[in-house]
Amino acid sequence: DAIYAGMREKVLAVRQAPEAERARLSERNRAELRERVSEILTPEQRTRYQEIVAEAGGRQASRGRIFVLDESGKPRPLQVRTGLTDGSFTEASAEGLKEGDTVLTGTISASSAARAAQPSTPRLPF
Repeated sequence: DAIYAGMREKVLAVRQAPEAERARLSERNRAELRERVSEILTPEQRTRYQEIVAEAGGRQASRGRIFVLDESGKPRPLQVRTGLTDGSFTEASAEGLKEGDTVLTGTISASSAARAAQPSTPRLPF
């Protein structure tokens, strides 16, 4: 926690940097983070950590599109870069995306909303 807290300002600085510099600054931050984590590990842990870092190094951040609600409550598309994920939560960054934005995660059509409102009856197996 202390290592990540110490890196917080540097991560925020990357967000403020011009787009052309962000990749270089991000990589510098990742290298520093890896070094600081390695310093506190036992030799066995350090070996395993280096294996994990090498495995993760082959993964590329991908791009995608999300929709956020604008000030008037209308969906607005944003091109994002996705990063780390645990299958439930995924890191996403984009110009104009800020903490607290409402991100749309699905839609409900009028017909699906009507079906959801109707009580369902149990189906008997045949």
